[in-house]
Amino acid sequence: VQAPKYDPNKAPIMDTNKIRAMLPHRWPFLMVDKIIEMSDKYVVGIKNTTYNETFFNGHFPKEPVMPGVLLLEAMAQCGGLLVLSLMGEGEYSTYLLRMDKVKFRQKVVPGDTVIFKMVLTARLRIYERLRFRRGQHGSGRPVHGTDNETLKRYIKADDE
Repeated sequence: VQAPKYDPNKAPIMDTNKIRAMLPHRWPFLMVDKIIEMSDKYVVGIKNTTYNETFFNGHFPKEPVMPGVLLLEAMAQCGGLLVLSLMGEGEYSTYLLRMDKVKFRQKVVPGDTVIFKMVLTARLRIYERLRFRRGQHGSGRPVHGTDNETLKRYIKADDE
């Protein structure tokens, strides 16, 4: 897989200020520094790492490595920016629901620049009503509402 081309001297499509205006995340959990490319089907985001980031201090201090879950979070934030840019006016929240077949090809260390390309694989549409069953936490405790609660949700709809 070839990484998208990145010219750090070229102005980004979204800088940190624009990203902060769209996403609710703040330091230390804002994991995207800029967006360099975007269409209605994909987004390319940048994460620059430095030794000063708090996770490097405790994640293998003698050989600092960016935790994989934070790389996944950065990917989710890039994808969230793409979805939010397609939604139009209004305030929306996006949540990571699933990632399949994720593999890391190499470790990310202080000083690395990570380039994420997220591709939209299914379009979303708002359904006014969706009934769902109570979710279960690993302990068997419910994690939301009651059975058959009516909520507004986004679900895949293009192929339906």
